[in-house]
Amino acid sequence: MAFPQKKSETVSWIGSGIYFVLLWLTACSLGMGLTAYVVSPLIWLGTLAVTLHLTWAGSAAIAPAMVWLLALMWVATMTHALPQPMQMHNVIAQVWAASLLDLWMRGGLVILMLAFARWAFKPLRLRPAAIFAFTVGLSWSALGAGVCMYRLVSVTHQV
Repeated sequence: MAFPQKKSETVSWIGSGIYFVLLWLTACSLGMGLTAYVVSPLIWLGTLAVTLHLTWAGSAAIAPAMVWLLALMWVATMTHALPQPMQMHNVIAQVWAASLLDLWMRGGLVILMLAFARWAFKPLRLRPAAIFAFTVGLSWSALGAGVCMYRLVSVTHQV
């Protein structure tokens, strides 16, 4: 890894740092959303596998990742899945649909950000294996942090 020598390289490093932060925040919000829907461990494993594949293959993996996301949304729609604090008898259809749309948008944003992460981190001049390892660690840690944040917030609201 080489440190920036010119002003333009410094700007590129700042841009990569902003991308890191946005990717982490987006993946964190997706982790919170999946936790709110109390998804099964199988869905978590599938989501982790999709993030791994997206990070490795880049933009070539957008289509399979979108198929995974659409399959999850289809299952959530067919089973009338709701975020944990909601009860079906007191939720209007628009709120339910908006919550599913929100989860779909979070997932789509994470897919696109992971697919193009390689280009965003190019100014850092890291080896591809290092970019892969860093991006996987970043996205998985963010998903885990989202789980922890959701549980922390839900525990404090129950007290």
